[in-house]
Amino acid sequence: MTIQRKKFAEGYCFEKIFAFFMVGCIIGVVYETILAFVTQHGLLQPHVGLIYGPFNPVYGIGFSLFYILLGKNTESRNGWVTYIYCCLIGGATEYLISYLEQVFLHTQAWNYSHLFLNIQGRTTVPFMLFWGLGGYVLLRWVYPALSKFIEQFPYQLGKKITTFLVVFILFDSIVTFLAVYRQSQRELGVPATNLVAELCDYYFPNDVMDKIFQNVHEVKK
Repeated sequence: MTIQRKKFAEGYCFEKIFAFFMVGCIIGVVYETILAFVTQHGLLQPHVGLIYGPFNPVYGIGFSLFYILLGKNTESRNGWVTYIYCCLIGGATEYLISYLEQVFLHTQAWNYSHLFLNIQGRTTVPFMLFWGLGGYVLLRWVYPALSKFIEQFPYQLGKKITTFLVVFILFDSIVTFLAVYRQSQRELGVPATNLVAELCDYYFPNDVMDKIFQNVHEVKK
């Protein structure tokens, strides 16, 4: 009698969604860094979205949404339809995250108001076309290969790695949110009135935050 090994992340599941999120986070940093290097005359400046690690969650969210919304029927769907959907999902993700950042943190990590066919400065039609290309490549070629690769992990090891990374990203996101929010409060002259604010002032003063997030600017109310 043979014992069938329990397969990790089989089929359509959270582990794969999170894997695509992580891949998107890392690819986003690489893409933004290369783009800045090319367009800003050799400036090597990593464009991260979280304090710890080479992660840009804007791309992570976009990639995971591609998988959640379009991953199941990619092979049977017309390629142009997939591309158009990816354009819309990517553009909507970029627009919504920019809007939420401005509302809750009173900051702005990007402003495309000076670019051609921009949409309220939060995204542009050309960037949406690039989102579409990235999403199409991801779903057509990266998705099948990454899916098979993930399923090869031993079940227990895969669960432990996923749990560790989920906890780390949540911690990283919370720390980043608090540090950025506290920086915006400092810009308004609001003193620290609790332990969390004091810790943010101590560990993440303006010079540290400006070095990590060089493109983030306060939005005047």
